[in-house]
Amino acid sequence: MRQLLQHTSGLYDYVDDLDIFAEGEFEKHRYYHHAPEQLVEIAMRHRPDFPAGDISADGNPKWKYSNTGYALAGMIITRVAAHPWEQEAKRRIVWSLGLAHTPSPRAASTRGRTRGASTSSRRTEHAETSSTSTRWAT
Repeated sequence: MRQLLQHTSGLYDYVDDLDIFAEGEFEKHRYYHHAPEQLVEIAMRHRPDFPAGDISADGNPKWKYSNTGYALAGMIITRVAAHPWEQEAKRRIVWSLGLAHTPSPRAASTRGRTRGASTSSRRTEHAETSSTSTRWAT
């Protein structure tokens, strides 16, 4: 788990094999859902970027961001907890921080809308914005 979450596993990032970032493809596929198993399968078609836990010349662990690690971590949490990882995240993190309106990625499917919540003391502030810009993805 540590290597998955610290990006030292060397796993290929499945995002590099998805066509959603090709010209004109993002808007068509931005709300398409891939099951975690599908995403891991995509990553496993490729060789790892480096051996897990490999050390670089400067003596530090090799590091490369990989969404695949998060997909696998969610699958592991789901297996161990015997319920979806979203329930664990909500119980252990979201509710503990007092965030009342923070949906999981699967639950947040309002097209073109982003919702956020922040807490300060006991008061919860909500922000809602609408945007169809894809500049953040490039």
